[in-house]
Amino acid sequence: MRSNSNLRSRQHGMGMIGWMTVIGVVVVFMKVGFTLGPIYWNHYKALNVIKKVVANPSSGTYGPAELRGALQRYWDIEDITHFQPKDIKVIKTNTGRAFQIDYEVREPFFKEVSFLVHFAQDLPLPGGIE
Repeated sequence: MRSNSNLRSRQHGMGMIGWMTVIGVVVVFMKVGFTLGPIYWNHYKALNVIKKVVANPSSGTYGPAELRGALQRYWDIEDITHFQPKDIKVIKTNTGRAFQIDYEVREPFFKEVSFLVHFAQDLPLPGGIE
């Protein structure tokens, strides 16, 4: 017959505390993903809308108000939140005009802890009026 000390020295695997640690880490990463995922998905949808407007050949002749109107139509369809077309600036660059996106999203994570995500990007418009 084997003794308990001999049997314990041959056991392998994680104990309960090990499993609780692993599960805790997985839950934290899932919470981070569920918190940041929608922010990045929203930004991705906004970039696609802007690229659709930029891809329109006649958008190069639109003024800033017309460009924002074109953006707003897509904005409502795609249900984009966190910022509005009025927050997108039309700027002059060395090569023409561009949409300038510059915004921050603050999302609460846990009690006093929040994530702050900053997006900044310029997307050139096709040639046209200056």
